[in-house]
Amino acid sequence: MASRLTKHKLFFLSAGLIFFLICQYYILVDPILLRNGDDWRYFGSFLSEPVPRIGWWNVTRLFQEHLMPIVGYQSAFFIYPLVGDYLTTASIALAIVIAFFITGLFFAIYLLFSSLCKNKNTSALISVMIMALFFAFFKGRALDNVHMFFASQYNLYFYYIFPNIINSAVALFLMKQLILKKNLAFSSKSGWLLAGIYFSIFSMLFSAGILLAFASAVLIFRFFVNFGAEGNLSLMARSRNFFTECVKQYNIAIAIIFGVLIAMVLETTSLRSKEILPDSYFGSIVDIEFLNRIGVAANNFFSLARSINKYIFAIIALIYLIVGIHYLLKKEAGKPDILLSLPIKCLISAAMLPFFYIVLSAKAGTHYAGEIRCVYGAFFFIILSVGFLSLYILRELPISRLFAPLILSIILLVALNTRWPFQVLSPYDEYALVHKLIPALVEADNEKHTKIILYVPEYSPEEWELHCLSDTLFIHRVTFNKIDIVSIEYSTERCLSRDDNCVYYVEYK
Repeated sequence: MASRLTKHKLFFLSAGLIFFLICQYYILVDPILLRNGDDWRYFGSFLSEPVPRIGWWNVTRLFQEHLMPIVGYQSAFFIYPLVGDYLTTASIALAIVIAFFITGLFFAIYLLFSSLCKNKNTSALISVMIMALFFAFFKGRALDNVHMFFASQYNLYFYYIFPNIINSAVALFLMKQLILKKNLAFSSKSGWLLAGIYFSIFSMLFSAGILLAFASAVLIFRFFVNFGAEGNLSLMARSRNFFTECVKQYNIAIAIIFGVLIAMVLETTSLRSKEILPDSYFGSIVDIEFLNRIGVAANNFFSLARSINKYIFAIIALIYLIVGIHYLLKKEAGKPDILLSLPIKCLISAAMLPFFYIVLSAKAGTHYAGEIRCVYGAFFFIILSVGFLSLYILRELPISRLFAPLILSIILLVALNTRWPFQVLSPYDEYALVHKLIPALVEADNEKHTKIILYVPEYSPEEWELHCLSDTLFIHRVTFNKIDIVSIEYSTERCLSRDDNCVYYVEYK
């Protein structure tokens, strides 16, 4: 055990530091607060079953609708008694979970690079560089605090960020299997992998695109290998060999593709997909309006792509240029190299995903194509390809000492462009409103009142959101009786007549 720790000491030190810094970031720099009805509804209740159920609100979003209430219960019953502030407790709980997921992704990246490089310190160093790129990729100015794991609302971390991470991690484990076993075939030891694939697919279609793109890229790569190989085999024989190879050696990729297609079909049966939501489309996909929406979504995606930090773009371009020149000058240019074939698969995936995201956004809402949380996968594969090419450079060229200052410069770019404390996009107004309502509901509960009339200012959350808040407080035993808000009156004057700082006024029924 001690020898293993020594062998991987740089990784463990880096992992511990990443976990600590992520926790500190989401607790102190950019705390994510419960703010709206979706936050309260999903934070307190299990709204899905372990298998898709046709006719429910969210048919395919199983992963997050189990994870979010689990975090809610852990927050309420384990952290809240220690902290004493319910909203702060929820923020701390989310910070810990985010740190756990991001550190888990770092672990998956390290395992993949360790399977390619015998030097564990080099693997850890490149893994740190990849994590720094995740945070530096869209760093334009300190005002934004934008990174690859950014979301503006509490529930969005569960609905987008965590599914993105779990899909990324599963893709990394599949790449590792591709390296070590030279196949993507299920075996008797694939239980955990199968569970990971299942919850990756049934999480969010935008996120599932990561696995779909990778599985498709693997089969496309095998197609060109089979049909481009030298020999006198007929087209029919090559087709038969390709089909047999896919079924026997790459059945995981086939299962992923069919799984995502099933998720797409099931998504059309959900009540949410039939709800008339802002910017959603319900017409024919061959209509001119849909084509126009594709154009708008594409423009949103490429506008986001143009916001990539120019220094990071230059670094990535330089790494690609160095590898390209070295490969062309190398005598064994035709020799297969795993450190070059994996980046090709990544680039194929990164090239396919924008089409997937743009079409999906044209249906669900054109603005999605311009939001990092939705189109994360395309940039994930670009960053990952940089990691593979960096290992290639370190193996082939005597310039390894240049990577340490390069990684340090990326980390400094992140640190210097992070605003603290960050209050521009954080919902502090909503926080102030809810922060004053919770004690009012607790006071009503202490007075044994179970029915109240609530007077609220016009800028308060909607009625259904306040009901969700009351229900969740009861589920988490912040109130020991269910407080029924029998009437909600929008009356700023009544509220302000009691106290200039009053947000809510409660009348007992």
